[in-house]
Amino acid sequence: MNREKYLKNLIEAKYGNVRAFSEHIKLPYTTVRSILSRGLMNAKMRNIIKICNGLDIYLEDVLNINNSIINKITTTAVQLSPEKQYQLYNYSIKLSHSENTFACTKIKTLGFVSAETGEIQIGDKLTETFNYYGSVPEYNYVLKVNGNSMAPILENNQIIFVKKLDGNYIYSGQIVIALLNDHAFVKKIDIGKGRISLTSLNSECSPVNISRNDEFIIQGIVII
Repeated sequence: MNREKYLKNLIEAKYGNVRAFSEHIKLPYTTVRSILSRGLMNAKMRNIIKICNGLDIYLEDVLNINNSIINKITTTAVQLSPEKQYQLYNYSIKLSHSENTFACTKIKTLGFVSAETGEIQIGDKLTETFNYYGSVPEYNYVLKVNGNSMAPILENNQIIFVKKLDGNYIYSGQIVIALLNDHAFVKKIDIGKGRISLTSLNSECSPVNISRNDEFIIQGIVII
């Protein structure tokens, strides 16, 4: 299943159809329909965020649909007996009815992380507090992106939530905060047989290859 089909299935499951979903998130129906037909990677970041917030999902779930929580729930559900599947369904209905409208949350950024030059700037003078509307993911700290190498998913001055590893598994395709020889990047990690590299979403930017002699640490996973 591709990302667009994944999103359409979620939209129809939660809102019935794309038009109702578009009205809910206050995004033109033609825009949402175009994103689902032309591809997520061709969409503007602010529209992707609206769609993710409207579906209460993380950007990470869209980028890695095979490892998304929805896919994990589906995989688990099909292994249950029919009786337990109904129990799971009824419980999920109760949970959905108990959800409240999202309130405004105060979020504080720590500073900037580079998408290009490998710098990280953190300090009291760089902190910023702003109002965030929507489902706040579980996170450890918030940063702003400096640079456009990760556009269109992460644009310059984009706010990102970061979750520390704490034993969590890293898999290829995730967007991470990485330290490489005292330089900090926000990049997509590409893990292959006997190799690791940090890549950009902007095709004009070359990947950063990691060698055995490099000091390389993953500081956290970008949630959104």
